[in-house]
Amino acid sequence: MYYYFFDRYYGHDRIAQAYVADTVAWDFFEAVGYGYVLCLWESLSRVEQYTKYIEPKLQDAEIIMIQKWLLSEQSLQMLHRFTHHRFCAYKKAIPLYLADPEEVAKRRLAKKVKKSDIPSQSLIIYPNVWSLQNDKNIDIENEWFLLLHSQSTKKQKAEVFWWLRNGKKNSLVCTYSQMFQDWMHLTDITLIDQHTRYYKSPQDPRYDAGAVVDKLWEIYGCKVKKTWYVLELV
Repeated sequence: MYYYFFDRYYGHDRIAQAYVADTVAWDFFEAVGYGYVLCLWESLSRVEQYTKYIEPKLQDAEIIMIQKWLLSEQSLQMLHRFTHHRFCAYKKAIPLYLADPEEVAKRRLAKKVKKSDIPSQSLIIYPNVWSLQNDKNIDIENEWFLLLHSQSTKKQKAEVFWWLRNGKKNSLVCTYSQMFQDWMHLTDITLIDQHTRYYKSPQDPRYDAGAVVDKLWEIYGCKVKKTWYVLELV
């Protein structure tokens, strides 16, 4: 299996081909002396990017399991497809999901959550913070949905990750940079003002939010609505 090694700040990009007993895809643990480790399962999107594997003796390392099943199977598929189609290193793609591994590690998933245990989840994407904050239909204090944007703190992003992962909240209103969540039962996506240039990320990893939405539709089989104007949210 393949394992991704990193620290809190993603200061390096290391992948090892090894085997650690009792680990499955997306197990998140700490190997003492090696840092955080994320199991990527039995394949990589572009093996040629990692021709020199670091092969630590993980079998002899002390393993501290932080969270089993950190992400769902769909999120794992999305990560591999993203790195493949965008020719993007895992070092750049994984932080889209885990902005701060230490903040994520502070929280726990009590048990493996099943899709059947989670109500339908919806995602509403705005092109930028300005359009989101100036939409009078958005109630910042609304208890029914989560609000997230690039200026949110890492602690807030980690909290939103776990709210959605545990099915405690079912709707997320966010800017395009925060659309990478672990959706357990995503059924609806609305892309507000699809024509705007703000949906194209100018920094690495570069991507178009509309293309990512299409991949989400392909993986989750959810309903997608792309608008040319700001909708009234009911």
